Amino acid sequence: MSDKNTIILFYPLVDKYSMIPNLPFSIMNLERMVRDLPVRTILIDERIQPDYFSEIEKHKDSILFVGVSAMCGYQMISGRSFSKNVREITDAKIVWGGWFSSVSPELAINEPFIDYIICGQGEIPFRKVTEALLYNTELKTIEGLGFKTDKGIHINEPPPVVNDKTFPEINFEAIDINKIIEINGCTDLHSRSLNYISNSGCPYNCTFCCLPSVWGQKSFSKDLDIVTNDLKKLNTEYEVFKIGFNDDNFFSKHSFVMSLCQNLIKNKTNFEWEANAHIEYFLNNYSVEDINTLYDAGCRSIKFGVESGDQTVLDKINKKTSIGSCLKVAELLSHFKIKCVFYIMIAFPWNPDKDFKLTLNFLSRAKLINPRLETGINFFIPLPKTPLYEEAINYGFPPFTSFDNMVEFISTPFVAPWWRKNYRNELHDFLWFYFKYANPHHYKIKNVKIRKLDFIVNKFFYPVCWLRLKTKCRKFRLDARLYFLGKRIFDKITNNKFADNAEVIGRCKSWNR
Repeated sequence: MSDKNTIILFYPLVDKYSMIPNLPFSIMNLERMVRDLPVRTILIDERIQPDYFSEIEKHKDSILFVGVSAMCGYQMISGRSFSKNVREITDAKIVWGGWFSSVSPELAINEPFIDYIICGQGEIPFRKVTEALLYNTELKTIEGLGFKTDKGIHINEPPPVVNDKTFPEINFEAIDINKIIEINGCTDLHSRSLNYISNSGCPYNCTFCCLPSVWGQKSFSKDLDIVTNDLKKLNTEYEVFKIGFNDDNFFSKHSFVMSLCQNLIKNKTNFEWEANAHIEYFLNNYSVEDINTLYDAGCRSIKFGVESGDQTVLDKINKKTSIGSCLKVAELLSHFKIKCVFYIMIAFPWNPDKDFKLTLNFLSRAKLINPRLETGINFFIPLPKTPLYEEAINYGFPPFTSFDNMVEFISTPFVAPWWRKNYRNELHDFLWFYFKYANPHHYKIKNVKIRKLDFIVNKFFYPVCWLRLKTKCRKFRLDARLYFLGKRIFDKITNNKFADNAEVIGRCKSWNR
């Protein structure tokens, strides 16, 4: 048995500049798997422990191994810095897991600061790696493990996905939840927000998504009583009043959702929540009575992955929905106090000009149907381990060849080789001006100190923005230039005191949009 017994699990920064109060479930899920072993597990979340180096130094002589969970994105950059720091002061093995290792295993394991990677669902392989290093047994046969050999690299097939109901429960005390809640400077008690995951996986097979390559099309819900108790605990013990469900598809099991709602109502939980849904499933399975129950249980926002306003694109990406259904959802929720949010990807490779135009036209139509409609828009970026990654390469997208190559891509504003023009200026004006002020009541979400001023701005520009959306005319945008000029002057005079965080598209920020 090894004389070292400390495991350090590291959750790197997701973003260099903004901090979103999300629980680091990726490392919390691992901690629960080794509680019965003779090890000490330390969780480090870089957002609340930026001075992690001292923690490594303190335990360097007892570290069994270090684990890093990283998504494709800035976590790779932050995780690399952490791993190199670890390498300087200890010879402990460094194991990477998470989405980056799962979708680009060859790029990960090739790095000199990574000894092992875990691909796929990580809980069971993580436990087996812990046992192997602790008891000095063979680990190279562990499913999902990637490692280096004299002949190159070797990556074992991932284990089959299993229902995590079979795993121990999450320990919320393993991390400082209050520090995470307050990480974005939130001081208003009733604005304290956090995320939660009640189920994993998705039954759909969208061609832009890497989830099917890891999870297949399986989805599992947690035990209903555990979810209810967890939410009650977050609400009462940690004073969380807003919950964002980070489930891949929260509404995919009607019976579970409605039973959970009944439990929340019965327990008189005092929080609001938002979650993701698939357009067709929601329309086909949730009645008006169900939607009223959702509201009574605290639901205040439902987010739909619409992706495009071009039906041809929706068919190509296997979205299993129609433009008509998307408009129907916008109209349906306009009759309730539940906000409808459409998430969009634009400029797919086949005909990006048409896709861009039809998508903004679609959003214009939907906004006129439901003025409270909100949207989050990103450009389509190919992800490894997806059918569209291979297709994008055929359209000129350079494949990722190394860790550094992917980091360089992440650090550079994306311009796809199939773009025929730069769409950013038109999109900026549409999203932050026309779409926003086409809601005559947008001013109501503003800071109370400037609400009267924004009431005047809102009422002045509303007819202009409404007409822009109605006519679908986005040329000669002098009105937008006038608005943004006024906003820059106002921000300068007030020292950016009223910069509107509510207009930053993000999970927790959407509460105020």
